[in-house]
Amino acid sequence: HVALTSAADRRYVAFEQAIVNAARMLGAAASGLLTSRSSGAVLVTGATGYLGRHLVVALLFDARFADRKIVCLVRAASDADARRRLVDALSDVLPRDGPQPDLRRLECVAADTAKPLFGLTPRAFAVLRNETAAVVHAAASVKTYPSFASHFTQLIEPNVLSALNVALVATCPFGAVSNRSGGPFESQEQV
Repeated sequence: HVALTSAADRRYVAFEQAIVNAARMLGAAASGLLTSRSSGAVLVTGATGYLGRHLVVALLFDARFADRKIVCLVRAASDADARRRLVDALSDVLPRDGPQPDLRRLECVAADTAKPLFGLTPRAFAVLRNETAAVVHAAASVKTYPSFASHFTQLIEPNVLSALNVALVATCPFGAVSNRSGGPFESQEQV
């Protein structure tokens, strides 16, 4: 363990722990979404994001999901690139020591939630939709922009359209994670 040398270091560690706790709570909430279907995958969007990667690890370690495939939609050129991108993101949050989750349970699909049918072929989309027992939508952009107009217009596609696309196509229980942004910030102190 490294000694925390500043208040900023301690705040960062507290923030990191809050994210891990939030991901565990989301995993527990996701198990409640599964009560209506006895089999099927858990579909996760935003899996490479900061909260999403913790969520995926929590799902992989949660015994309630031991028999479930976890399908992650990842923006990438191919499914193989999507898997590489996700595994790279997960490497930052997987435990360094102790038991490791079974990454073979992860299925990575190159997709974009802001596009119709997530940019998949109708057939691939139908298979994904039919095999999904629950959806946890954690994809979003958390960027800030210098003006309200640019902030709003830049966030429509990744936040609003993607949430609508995921909600409109879900034929199973659906949960969404949301952030609340107060808009563009003039300085770091306002964040």
